[in-house]
Amino acid sequence: MYESVVAEIERLRPDFVVTVGDMIEGHTTDTIEMRSRWDEYFAIIRPLTMPVRFTPGNDDISTDAMESTYRARAGEPYYAFDHRGIHFVVLDNSRTESAGEIAQEQLGWLKDDLAKNRSACYTIVFLHKPFWYRTLGSGQPDALHDIFRANGVDAVFTGHMHCYFSAEFDGILYTSLGSSGAETEESPDGLRYHFGWVTVDDRGVHIAPIKKDAVLPWDVQTVAEARAASRVRSIGIRFAQPLPLTDGLKPAAGAVTVLLDGPTAGGQWTDTLRWDVPEGWTITPAAYPFTLVPGATVTAQFAIEPAPALLPLPVISTRLPYAAEKSTRVSRELEVARAARCIRVNEPVVIDGQLIEPCWARPVTALFSKNGTPAAQDPTMFYFAYDSDNLYLAAHCRDSDMAAIHAAMTERDAPVFTEDAVGWMIELGGTNRVVAQVYVNALGTLYDQQVQQASDGYWAGRSDWNGDFEVKTVRGADFYAVEMRIPLAQFAATPDSGDRWRLNFRRRQVRMNSSASFQTSWSYDPAAFGELVFE
Repeated sequence: MYESVVAEIERLRPDFVVTVGDMIEGHTTDTIEMRSRWDEYFAIIRPLTMPVRFTPGNDDISTDAMESTYRARAGEPYYAFDHRGIHFVVLDNSRTESAGEIAQEQLGWLKDDLAKNRSACYTIVFLHKPFWYRTLGSGQPDALHDIFRANGVDAVFTGHMHCYFSAEFDGILYTSLGSSGAETEESPDGLRYHFGWVTVDDRGVHIAPIKKDAVLPWDVQTVAEARAASRVRSIGIRFAQPLPLTDGLKPAAGAVTVLLDGPTAGGQWTDTLRWDVPEGWTITPAAYPFTLVPGATVTAQFAIEPAPALLPLPVISTRLPYAAEKSTRVSRELEVARAARCIRVNEPVVIDGQLIEPCWARPVTALFSKNGTPAAQDPTMFYFAYDSDNLYLAAHCRDSDMAAIHAAMTERDAPVFTEDAVGWMIELGGTNRVVAQVYVNALGTLYDQQVQQASDGYWAGRSDWNGDFEVKTVRGADFYAVEMRIPLAQFAATPDSGDRWRLNFRRRQVRMNSSASFQTSWSYDPAAFGELVFE
C-alpha cells in the first residue's frame, strides 16, 4: 500500500513531501535490524523525485539506540527549514506523551525559532503524536498550542493514531493524517489509506486528504466526530458478564447478556445484532433485531455452546449511530474470563522475595500464548493475597538457563517489559475505576503507569504516574521471584470477601520469545481482563 501511495504522490509532483512519523516498524534493540528497516523504507520512497522531510514517530525513535540510528539515516529529530517564504518546523515528540514531557531544550529552541521567523508569510508545524486530540479536542488547555498561537503558527500536522481528523482552534488549522501503509481500519466516512495534499497561496493554507481516485473535503471527519465514533466503537456493545473459562483454559457453556445504549440525541435507531460464529461454536439466536430509543438500553440474551478450542472467539457486530446521519460498524469479541483466587491474610506479608508465607500456596500456573493455546515456557507461578489495607502480589519464575536472563535496566520506569519480567494490570476497586499497570524485571526494577478511560472510550496509559509499591526480587540457581505490597489507600480501594476485581498478568521470557498471559488478550481495556476473586 505504501508503494502505491508513493507512486500517486510522484505523479502529483509536489514541491516536497513531509512525513508525519512512523516510517519504519520500530521498537527493536537490534541495530542490524534497525538498519535493515531503514534500508527497506528508503527503497520504498526512492521513486520520489522531490525532497522528502522526515518527522520522527515513536516507531522510529523509542530508545537511545534508535535515536542514534535515526540521526544517521534521517537527520536531526527536530529542525526548521524555509521554502518560498514559508517557514516549516518539525518537532520530536516520539518518546513523550504530553506537551509537558517535551524537553525544555527543545521547547526553548522552538520559542526562539518561531520568534525569529515571525516575518514568514506562513508558519507550518509537524509533529508525530496529536496531543491536541485529547487537550484541545476535549476543551482542555494545551501548552504547545499556546506557543503556536503566540507566534503566528498557521497550520499543524500530526499522525500516530492511524485515522484522519481535523479542527480549527484560534485560527490554526489542525490536521491529523491517518495511515499511508500501516494497519488501519476504514473510518466511518470510508477514508482508509490516504495522504494529505497541501496547497499554500496568498489566500491561505488549503488541505485535502486524498485516497485512491478521490479528493475529499478537509472536514470529512471533525475531531468531535472522531471522538464520538471512537467512543461508540469502544463501548457501543457491552457484555453484562464474561463467559467463564475452566481451569483447563477451555470455555464453559452458558449464557451471556449483551447491552446496547440508546443514542443521546436524535431519533430511534433500528438494526440487527449478528454473530460471526467460528466452526464448532453454537450461539442462539445467531441474529437479534433491535430498536434503540434515546436514553434506553437494549438487553439481548444469547445461549453459548463453545467449541473445544478457545480461539477464534465468536464476534458480535452491528451498526450504531455516532452523529447526525452517520453510523459506524461496532464489533466486539465474546468476552471470556478466568478467575484467580486472592487469599485473605491476618498478618502483614513480609516483603523479602522468599515466598515462604502460607498464603503463597495456591498459584496460578497455566498461562496462554498469543494464539490461545497453553504457553510453552518455563514453569511460572503467580500468587495473590490481601488484607484490609494491602494487596499482595507474587510470582515465581523458573528458568532452566539463568545465565540467559535478559535484564539490565535499573532505572524506574525504564521499559523493563522488553526484558525478562512479570507484569500485572488490575482494575482496582473503589470509585475511581483506575487500572494500575506494573512490571518488575528480574533485577527488581519497577515500571508502572495508570491506565484510564478517556471521554472517547479509549483506554490509555499515563507513564508519568508513579504509585506506591514495595517490591523485592530474589534470584536463585534456577529461578527468580518477585514479591510486592500495594497499599490500597492510594486508590481509595478496600477489598471485601466476595468482591471481584478485573485483572490480567503475564510473564515475559526473552530467551524463549514468549509473552504468556492469564488472559489471551493483553489489552488496557478491563473488558479483556480476567477476575480476581477475594476469599
